[in-house]
Amino acid sequence: MRQQTIYICEPKVQKTTCNQNKKDLLLSVELFEFITERNDCSRKVLSDFVFNHSSTKNLLQKIDYQFNNFDIFLTSITHSSLINEFPELKLESNQRLEYLGDAVIDLLIAALLIKTYPHFQEGKLSKLRSALVNELSLALLSNILGLSRVILLGKGELCTKGYLKSSVLSDAFESLLGGIFADSGFLGVQKVFTTILNLYQEQFKKDFISDEALDEFDPKSRLQELTVSLGKGLPQYQNIEMEDKQYRIDLMIDNKIILTRTGAAKKQIERELAYQVLKKRLYLEGDNHVIKTSAPK
Repeated sequence: MRQQTIYICEPKVQKTTCNQNKKDLLLSVELFEFITERNDCSRKVLSDFVFNHSSTKNLLQKIDYQFNNFDIFLTSITHSSLINEFPELKLESNQRLEYLGDAVIDLLIAALLIKTYPHFQEGKLSKLRSALVNELSLALLSNILGLSRVILLGKGELCTKGYLKSSVLSDAFESLLGGIFADSGFLGVQKVFTTILNLYQEQFKKDFISDEALDEFDPKSRLQELTVSLGKGLPQYQNIEMEDKQYRIDLMIDNKIILTRTGAAKKQIERELAYQVLKKRLYLEGDNHVIKTSAPK
């Protein structure tokens, strides 16, 4: 799953190889300092250091899980950028566990959707799973766990703040769950995933498994389904070119203008219009169909 990378939730960093200020250290940073200070660092010494680090303990406490094989956990948090930094340690990147975790998360979400929405058809279930399992949503779950502090990155990724990239965070979340599956099977990872969803609910006061995700993920398709089901036909997006490469776009339902927005990116404006119409339920019978103009961003 590859989408445009964004940056989210920057943790406080104590000190890095890029001379950042001193506050709470990332595990990667402390690992570099620890290894460079020793002349006899072995895989066992490194593993003990990671095991006893506060970020590791906080993460495992949050998910209420202890690895039977700690080497699996070490691999799950090892980004490929670190491998060539310490070749003598023969570290393995988390890419294989990421691949496994991708499939495991799909199965976990599919099972929950079948249980939560027994009347949804396969097509809608697939769309909802895509809305829930993507780079941004998994990066959000990763942040809830504090994985940004635990991921072991190479110097290049540290200097470019790789611990903030949604792509790195989502991949780390997949590899962590892939590691738990490898360590204790489906029941073990299912229990951990339930714990993570409870953490999400506590923080955001809403369920992660929700069909509302469709509105945010693909609002145009969602609005189209609703208007057709209500007998109002397909939504129309009327584009009017203005000066300075700006467009005024009117969203029309049942030949009535519902919402208008102005901007330069037509497809993005259409998505925003569809999402606002869904959010404010402007597609329903009984609404006053007048032009509602939102300020351009």
